[in-house]
Amino acid sequence: MKEKWSKEKAVDKWDRYYDEKNWFARMADLVIELYFSKVFENDLKRITNARKGKIIEIGCGGGVMSSRLAKQGYQVSVLDISRNALDVTRKNFGKIGAEGKFIRADLFDMKLKKERYDIVWNQGVIEHFDDINGAIKSMDGLVKKQGYLVIFVPAYNSPLHFFYRILSFLRLKSLWPVDDQIFFRKNQLLGAMKSAGAFNPKVRRVKGSLFFSLVGYSRKQI
Repeated sequence: MKEKWSKEKAVDKWDRYYDEKNWFARMADLVIELYFSKVFENDLKRITNARKGKIIEIGCGGGVMSSRLAKQGYQVSVLDISRNALDVTRKNFGKIGAEGKFIRADLFDMKLKKERYDIVWNQGVIEHFDDINGAIKSMDGLVKKQGYLVIFVPAYNSPLHFFYRILSFLRLKSLWPVDDQIFFRKNQLLGAMKSAGAFNPKVRRVKGSLFFSLVGYSRKQI
């Protein structure tokens, strides 16, 4: 069973993750940077059909994709609960001369203006929470009318899920870089988005993700 989420534990966990990455975490980050972040970027643009606007990434991690979007002219904000994650993100923005707004905050208590952003998105975040509906609802509250909520998650029965189950079977889950997490079925993510109040959400496999990821998205109408 997943351990109940708490702000204090989350801060400690993610600060340590970005300060003491094991070999698997470093390898995963490299693969995401070189390949998957570009796949997610293309899918985000395909869903929203937007080439400008205010974007916020909730749970930015290293912020590689957000830095590229900022360089392309989007008004980008990034948010994370971990100070170390935001430090890494600032460095990644600096590497390519991109500008952004860096916010240290808790997803459930962001204290940001409602309905402010054209696109609110994240990748690899909500699977770590026990309150999935609350996390989605909090993000959806930031989306302005006609704006988009886009959520990328790891897919059930994906290659990564298969590896996760092997580690679990061999009692080697200590090699997993963070903690227990959810691998989503399509109807599971769709149901969570509906329960959170997202307008007419849709869920599908991410094109080009090699079956690793699902994307859930909605466009706010009211």
